[in-house]
Amino acid sequence: MNTISERFFPSIKKEEYLPLLKAFGFFFFVLASWYALRPIRNELAVEFGYEDLIILGFSVNPISLLLTVGAFVMLCVNPIYSYVISKIDGSKVVLYCYSFFIVNFALFLCGWTLLEDQGRIWTAYIFYVWLNVYSLLVVSIFWATLINFFNSDDGRRLFGIISAGGSLGAFFGTSVTQYFALEVCGNDITDIGPIYLIIFSIICLCISIFLARDLHVEDSDNFSEREEIGGSAGDAIKSLISVPEVRNIALYVLLFTTLATIAWMMSLDIIREWSSDPCERTSYFSFVEQVVIPLTLIMQVLFSSFLMRRFGTSIILVIYGLLFAVAFSVYYLFPVIAAVFTISIMQRLFEYGLNKPTRETYYADMKKNDRYKSTVLVDTFISRTGDLTGGWIVGFGLITLSISWAALPLALLLSLTGYKAANSIKN
Repeated sequence: MNTISERFFPSIKKEEYLPLLKAFGFFFFVLASWYALRPIRNELAVEFGYEDLIILGFSVNPISLLLTVGAFVMLCVNPIYSYVISKIDGSKVVLYCYSFFIVNFALFLCGWTLLEDQGRIWTAYIFYVWLNVYSLLVVSIFWATLINFFNSDDGRRLFGIISAGGSLGAFFGTSVTQYFALEVCGNDITDIGPIYLIIFSIICLCISIFLARDLHVEDSDNFSEREEIGGSAGDAIKSLISVPEVRNIALYVLLFTTLATIAWMMSLDIIREWSSDPCERTSYFSFVEQVVIPLTLIMQVLFSSFLMRRFGTSIILVIYGLLFAVAFSVYYLFPVIAAVFTISIMQRLFEYGLNKPTRETYYADMKKNDRYKSTVLVDTFISRTGDLTGGWIVGFGLITLSISWAALPLALLLSLTGYKAANSIKN
């Protein structure tokens, strides 16, 4: 019995209990802040996607255009982020960055409450772009902080448990969205804005800042958060070009986010055919979250640590491409809402239950400067570039729902890239 328990539940040192509890709560409120707004982001995408925009005489898919803007914003944000953290010690990163997010939320509240109808529509467009930036940056900063407190061995033991805190927070956030779903029933979100949910996210970020204070494991190999990080604004881009571990994982992230965006845009077409009611669609998006999150929680608590220690990085990174191959095959054969529901659960369960914690243990083996800068560049700009690539692939009709099988070569390339990335970090 003890042997089985040790396999599935990692040993925790006495001095790790308090930092682990803080990290658990920290991630809880980080993801609660984002997942309360995630169904709103998805509903905005459905609303924006009904009609193409005419720009300079060309018909442009609005989602593809917004993803392009998001990638450009992320490109601009990363050097600024790298410059700021080069000038401060690691213990202040969360305080400064999350305070900036809170100020942004406050500005959106002002936009929806003070502007007229046309101004609110533009606020919704900007909010959609900003949410795509925020969703990655807020989580990337959390993990950049954590991997500087826990080394890769600690990560294999503890990151699954910490991720479970995030899953509980995500469930809490989507439950709040379900409660406030009446806020958008019978109305377009572009007109009224998710006022109460923005206030909720501000509160969650304030609590996250409080929990992040003095979070450390003193005997960890990575304990160095009070030292100035140093370097320059261009360090992350230099590493992307010259460091094989960074370059390989960047290509991996680019490919899987491209595939995820293609699958997501295909699912939006199916959802639009299924329902024209924004209230029903928003409720559906929240329901998907509430189904997938408990399953992810079970995966993180019972299996993540065991599977990462048992199979290592290589197998987990390789499997993702195979899962995408299955997803696109199902969309081609069965383009119905049940397929969207099943594939959404399958992809999210693997991403947050296994792939994300595995990538963080990969990051923990990098140099300190890369842990703070390159990892954020990869998880934000490279990830958004993948979204952009996937969006334009669908926008230009290169891969669509009717020919979803055309994405299978990219899925195979993802598996090969995952294998190469895992080997590069071992070497």
